[in-house]
Amino acid sequence: QQQQQQQQNSAVAQQEARRLFARARKYSTSAQDIAKALNAVLYVNGSYAAFNQTGQSYVYNRVFVMGHPLWAGLANNSQAEAIVSTMKQADMWTKYGIRSTSSADPRYSNANEIKPYSNWRGPVWINANAMLAYGFNRYGFSSEAQQLAQQITDLLAADITNSHTWHECYNSENGSGLAAPGFLSWNTVGAILQDDISAGTDSFALVPPSALHVV
Repeated sequence: QQQQQQQQNSAVAQQEARRLFARARKYSTSAQDIAKALNAVLYVNGSYAAFNQTGQSYVYNRVFVMGHPLWAGLANNSQAEAIVSTMKQADMWTKYGIRSTSSADPRYSNANEIKPYSNWRGPVWINANAMLAYGFNRYGFSSEAQQLAQQITDLLAADITNSHTWHECYNSENGSGLAAPGFLSWNTVGAILQDDISAGTDSFALVPPSALHVV
């Protein structure tokens, strides 16, 4: 009877494993399809753009999310090189990290605000920069990733030293904290970011870096 129960349990486990494998394969296929569509439609003139479905037109704003497909492994190697080059330009990269919006954008602002919305029109955001650093590292741009990780860690260290706390985001012109004093959340990635970059790991990753990388 015990042996029969073990056989039944084994059969159930195998059935569940097959079900999960089929589900994983389905989502993997969907992910590859999304990657192909993104590169076919949204990669324009050396960077990723947005597309306004209502107006059926492209939106070419220079913002931090241009680099996030690298974190997700959606770009091919030549696209990654072009995107890193774009992010390194002076309107995006500062000594405090990468701006959320280009300084050349007419709406660029480092206003200290959180209501009605947090300011993503210029300040440096730790979560966005961490994803960019991980993305750079994923495609072999290790020096850029290390530099960005160092800048973000220094920015957080300076905030603790000067204000004895952290903030939601940071002025991209002078590194001062903006909004939500006492903010923690994703800022805590500063404790491991440099070690992650050096080790080639990504604490934000849901799957191993090699699982989805379009080449």
